[in-house]
Amino acid sequence: MRKRPQQKRSQALVDKLIDATAVVIVERGLTFTTTNHIAEQANADIASLYQYFENKEDLIEELLKRLSSEMIDIANGYFSSISMYDASPAELIRGALTLGLNIARQKPVVLELAQHPGVFFSSHGVLRLENYLQEVATAYFTHHFRSYPISDLHTRLHIVSRSAITLLARHLAEQTPMITDQALIEAMVALYGPYFEVAQIEVAQTA
Repeated sequence: MRKRPQQKRSQALVDKLIDATAVVIVERGLTFTTTNHIAEQANADIASLYQYFENKEDLIEELLKRLSSEMIDIANGYFSSISMYDASPAELIRGALTLGLNIARQKPVVLELAQHPGVFFSSHGVLRLENYLQEVATAYFTHHFRSYPISDLHTRLHIVSRSAITLLARHLAEQTPMITDQALIEAMVALYGPYFEVAQIEVAQTA
Protein backbone atom coordinates (compact mmCIF):
# COMPACT_ATOMS: atom_id res chain seq x y z
CA MET A 1 0.00 0.00 0.00
CA ARG A 2 1.07 3.56 -0.64
CA LYS A 3 0.11 4.49 2.94
CA ARG A 4 -1.85 3.02 5.82
CA PRO A 5 -5.09 4.69 6.95
CA GLN A 6 -4.86 6.42 10.31
CA GLN A 7 -8.50 7.29 10.97
CA LYS A 8 -11.72 5.27 11.04
CA ARG A 9 -13.08 7.15 8.03
CA SER A 10 -10.02 6.45 5.92
CA GLN A 11 -9.95 2.81 7.09
CA ALA A 12 -13.58 2.47 6.02
CA LEU A 13 -12.65 3.78 2.56
CA VAL A 14 -9.76 1.33 2.25
CA ASP A 15 -12.04 -1.54 3.29
CA LYS A 16 -14.62 -0.48 0.69
CA LEU A 17 -11.95 -0.40 -2.02
CA ILE A 18 -10.72 -3.88 -1.11
CA ASP A 19 -14.30 -5.18 -1.02
CA ALA A 20 -14.92 -3.55 -4.41
CA THR A 21 -11.79 -5.19 -5.81
CA ALA A 22 -13.21 -8.63 -5.02
CA VAL A 23 -16.59 -7.77 -6.56
CA VAL A 24 -15.12 -6.38 -9.78
CA ILE A 25 -12.70 -9.29 -10.20
CA VAL A 26 -15.60 -11.75 -9.97
CA GLU A 27 -17.76 -9.74 -12.35
CA ARG A 28 -15.17 -8.79 -14.97
CA GLY A 29 -12.31 -11.22 -14.46
CA LEU A 30 -8.88 -10.24 -13.22
CA THR A 31 -7.52 -9.29 -16.64
CA PHE A 32 -10.31 -6.81 -17.36
CA THR A 33 -10.41 -5.27 -13.90
CA THR A 34 -9.10 -1.70 -13.66
CA THR A 35 -8.69 0.80 -10.85
CA ASN A 36 -11.43 2.91 -12.45
CA HIS A 37 -13.83 -0.02 -12.22
CA ILE A 38 -12.86 -0.57 -8.58
CA ALA A 39 -13.28 3.10 -7.63
CA GLU A 40 -16.68 3.18 -9.35
CA GLN A 41 -17.81 0.02 -7.55
CA ALA A 42 -16.71 1.51 -4.22
CA ASN A 43 -18.40 4.82 -5.06
CA ALA A 44 -15.05 6.52 -4.45
CA ASP A 45 -13.01 9.09 -6.31
CA ILE A 46 -10.10 7.63 -8.28
CA ALA A 47 -7.77 10.14 -6.58
CA SER A 48 -8.79 8.71 -3.21
CA LEU A 49 -7.93 5.23 -4.44
CA TYR A 50 -4.44 6.33 -5.49
CA GLN A 51 -3.97 8.04 -2.17
CA TYR A 52 -3.72 4.58 -0.59
CA PHE A 53 -2.91 2.17 -3.41
CA GLU A 54 -0.21 2.29 -6.06
CA ASN A 55 -2.15 0.36 -8.70
CA LYS A 56 -4.48 -2.58 -9.32
CA GLU A 57 -1.79 -5.06 -8.27
CA ASP A 58 -1.48 -3.31 -4.92
CA LEU A 59 -5.21 -3.71 -4.32
CA ILE A 60 -5.08 -7.38 -5.28
CA GLU A 61 -2.23 -7.96 -2.87
CA GLU A 62 -4.20 -6.41 -0.02
CA LEU A 63 -7.21 -8.51 -0.99
CA LEU A 64 -5.13 -11.70 -0.89
CA LYS A 65 -3.72 -10.71 2.50
CA ARG A 66 -7.24 -10.27 3.80
CA LEU A 67 -8.38 -13.59 2.35
CA SER A 68 -5.42 -15.40 3.90
CA SER A 69 -6.14 -13.82 7.29
CA GLU A 70 -9.76 -14.95 7.08
CA MET A 71 -8.68 -18.49 6.18
CA ILE A 72 -6.17 -18.59 9.03
CA ASP A 73 -8.82 -17.45 11.53
CA ILE A 74 -11.20 -20.17 10.35
CA ALA A 75 -8.43 -22.77 10.43
CA ASN A 76 -7.47 -21.79 13.99
CA GLY A 77 -11.05 -22.38 15.07
CA TYR A 78 -11.13 -25.71 13.28
CA PHE A 79 -7.85 -27.04 14.73
CA SER A 80 -8.95 -25.98 18.21
CA SER A 81 -12.24 -27.86 17.82
CA ILE A 82 -10.87 -31.25 16.74
CA SER A 83 -8.27 -32.02 19.44
CA MET A 84 -5.54 -31.67 16.84
CA TYR A 85 -2.88 -33.59 18.76
CA ASP A 86 -5.13 -36.67 19.01
CA ALA A 87 -5.43 -36.96 15.22
CA SER A 88 -3.15 -39.01 12.98
CA PRO A 89 -1.15 -37.18 10.28
CA ALA A 90 -3.53 -38.55 7.64
CA GLU A 91 -6.58 -37.32 9.57
CA LEU A 92 -5.02 -33.92 10.08
CA ILE A 93 -4.11 -33.60 6.39
CA ARG A 94 -7.59 -34.70 5.29
CA GLY A 95 -9.26 -32.21 7.61
CA ALA A 96 -7.05 -29.31 6.55
CA LEU A 97 -7.51 -30.02 2.83
CA THR A 98 -11.27 -30.41 3.18
CA LEU A 99 -11.50 -27.15 5.13
CA GLY A 100 -9.34 -25.29 2.61
CA LEU A 101 -11.35 -26.43 -0.41
CA ASN A 102 -14.67 -25.70 1.30
CA ILE A 103 -13.58 -22.16 2.17
CA ALA A 104 -12.28 -21.52 -1.34
CA ARG A 105 -15.46 -22.84 -2.97
CA GLN A 106 -17.46 -20.31 -0.97
CA LYS A 107 -15.35 -17.40 -2.27
CA PRO A 108 -15.72 -16.92 -6.06
CA VAL A 109 -12.88 -14.39 -6.09
CA VAL A 110 -10.46 -17.14 -4.99
CA LEU A 111 -11.49 -19.26 -7.98
CA GLU A 112 -10.74 -16.36 -10.33
CA LEU A 113 -7.41 -15.48 -8.69
CA ALA A 114 -6.34 -19.13 -8.81
CA GLN A 115 -6.46 -18.91 -12.60
CA HIS A 116 -3.58 -16.41 -12.49
CA PRO A 117 -0.66 -18.25 -10.85
CA GLY A 118 1.76 -15.38 -11.43
CA VAL A 119 -0.38 -13.15 -9.25
CA PHE A 120 -1.55 -15.81 -6.81
CA PHE A 121 1.78 -17.41 -5.94
CA SER A 122 3.75 -14.16 -5.73
CA SER A 123 1.43 -12.81 -3.03
CA HIS A 124 2.67 -12.26 0.51
CA GLY A 125 -0.81 -13.32 1.61
CA VAL A 126 -0.40 -16.78 0.08
CA LEU A 127 3.11 -17.00 1.55
CA ARG A 128 1.67 -16.18 4.97
CA LEU A 129 -0.84 -19.00 4.55
CA GLU A 130 1.97 -21.43 3.67
CA ASN A 131 3.96 -20.32 6.72
CA TYR A 132 0.91 -20.76 8.93
CA LEU A 133 0.37 -24.32 7.74
CA GLN A 134 4.03 -25.12 8.39
CA GLU A 135 3.79 -23.66 11.91
CA VAL A 136 0.72 -25.77 12.73
CA ALA A 137 2.39 -28.91 11.40
CA THR A 138 5.63 -28.12 13.24
CA ALA A 139 3.70 -27.82 16.51
CA TYR A 140 1.98 -31.15 15.82
CA PHE A 141 5.14 -33.12 15.00
CA THR A 142 7.09 -31.49 17.81
CA HIS A 143 4.36 -32.66 20.20
CA HIS A 144 4.66 -36.18 18.72
CA PHE A 145 8.43 -36.21 18.39
CA ARG A 146 8.83 -39.65 19.92
CA SER A 147 6.45 -41.18 17.39
CA TYR A 148 7.63 -39.08 14.44
CA PRO A 149 11.32 -38.21 14.97
CA ILE A 150 11.72 -36.54 11.57
CA SER A 151 15.19 -35.00 11.28
CA ASP A 152 14.37 -33.06 8.10
CA LEU A 153 10.94 -31.90 9.26
CA HIS A 154 11.37 -28.31 8.02
CA THR A 155 12.24 -29.53 4.52
CA ARG A 156 9.33 -31.96 4.39
CA LEU A 157 6.84 -29.38 5.62
CA HIS A 158 8.07 -26.84 3.09
CA ILE A 159 7.64 -29.33 0.25
CA VAL A 160 4.20 -30.48 1.40
CA SER A 161 2.74 -27.02 2.09
CA ARG A 162 4.09 -25.57 -1.16
CA SER A 163 2.96 -28.49 -3.32
CA ALA A 164 -0.43 -28.80 -1.56
CA ILE A 165 -1.35 -25.15 -2.15
CA THR A 166 -0.18 -25.44 -5.76
CA LEU A 167 -2.30 -28.54 -6.35
CA LEU A 168 -5.35 -26.99 -4.71
CA ALA A 169 -4.97 -23.77 -6.69
CA ARG A 170 -4.61 -25.65 -9.99
CA HIS A 171 -7.68 -27.71 -9.13
CA LEU A 172 -9.74 -24.64 -8.18
CA ALA A 173 -8.72 -22.89 -11.40
CA GLU A 174 -10.31 -25.62 -13.51
CA GLN A 175 -13.79 -24.64 -14.67
CA THR A 176 -14.53 -28.33 -15.29
CA PRO A 177 -12.30 -30.23 -12.85
CA MET A 178 -10.90 -33.55 -14.07
CA ILE A 179 -11.59 -35.10 -10.65
CA THR A 180 -13.88 -34.31 -7.73
CA ASP A 181 -12.75 -32.39 -4.65
CA GLN A 182 -13.04 -35.54 -2.56
CA ALA A 183 -10.99 -37.61 -5.01
CA LEU A 184 -8.26 -34.98 -4.93
CA ILE A 185 -8.27 -34.88 -1.14
CA GLU A 186 -7.99 -38.66 -0.78
CA ALA A 187 -5.20 -38.81 -3.35
CA MET A 188 -3.27 -36.09 -1.51
CA VAL A 189 -3.77 -37.85 1.83
CA ALA A 190 -2.42 -41.06 0.26
CA LEU A 191 0.55 -39.10 -1.07
CA TYR A 192 1.46 -37.02 1.98
CA GLY A 193 0.46 -39.29 4.88
CA PRO A 194 3.19 -41.91 4.34
CA TYR A 195 5.71 -39.11 3.78
CA PHE A 196 5.49 -38.37 7.52
CA GLU A 197 4.43 -41.75 8.89
CA VAL A 198 7.57 -43.44 7.53
CA ALA A 199 9.41 -42.12 10.59
CA GLN A 200 6.99 -43.98 12.85
CA ILE A 201 7.65 -47.21 10.94
CA GLU A 202 11.42 -46.75 11.24
CA VAL A 203 11.13 -46.24 15.01
CA ALA A 204 9.04 -49.42 15.37
CA GLN A 205 11.59 -51.43 13.36
CA THR A 206 14.51 -50.35 15.56
CA ALA A 207 12.67 -50.80 18.85
